[in-house]
Amino acid sequence: NRGQGAALRLGYSLAVTLGARFIATTDADGQYDASELPLLVEPLVRDEADFVTGSRRLGLYQSTDMVRHTGVHVFARLLSLIARQRITDTSNGLRAFKAGIVEHITLSQPQYQATELLIGVIYRGFRVAERGTTMRPRSSGSSKKGPNLVYGYRFGGVILSTWLRELRRNRAEGRRLSDPAPDLALGRPGDDVAVTPHPAGQLD
Repeated sequence: NRGQGAALRLGYSLAVTLGARFIATTDADGQYDASELPLLVEPLVRDEADFVTGSRRLGLYQSTDMVRHTGVHVFARLLSLIARQRITDTSNGLRAFKAGIVEHITLSQPQYQATELLIGVIYRGFRVAERGTTMRPRSSGSSKKGPNLVYGYRFGGVILSTWLRELRRNRAEGRRLSDPAPDLALGRPGDDVAVTPHPAGQLD
């Protein structure tokens, strides 16, 4: 078992190979409501964003663990600072993005890949949006990321190491954080791609 990160990297690669326009993922521990994924896909279809992540702080967070609540706020502030844009949830399990993004980012994390992906997308200049989603207590299994303090220490380390990696990469390429993202093969105005959005009633 190489971890969630390896499984997702394989899934992303297969999706691109098979010609997917968009990629949407959710965790399998029952914490997220997959029926909310259309809310994340809608801004992609409308070309309002390149990457959309769920946010428990903008939606509903069904947890009484105050340490976790505090951690969510602290890490969101940290990431907002280094990203120079407001991020309210750094590790949400619901996300959707244009498939072409996969070819422009570096992913190596075995467990904390959601945050690595988010930072990579931001530092490549892609447009990021958040949508309020529901996060429930997990319905099965147990976390392999350790108790709160261990989790927080490792999670903070991933944020800082990924940020430094992307910062070095941008400097080596002469990129600034404000520079536009690389062109994607789909979803931009003028592309010869027909995308049929879900009926509005299914996306509300």
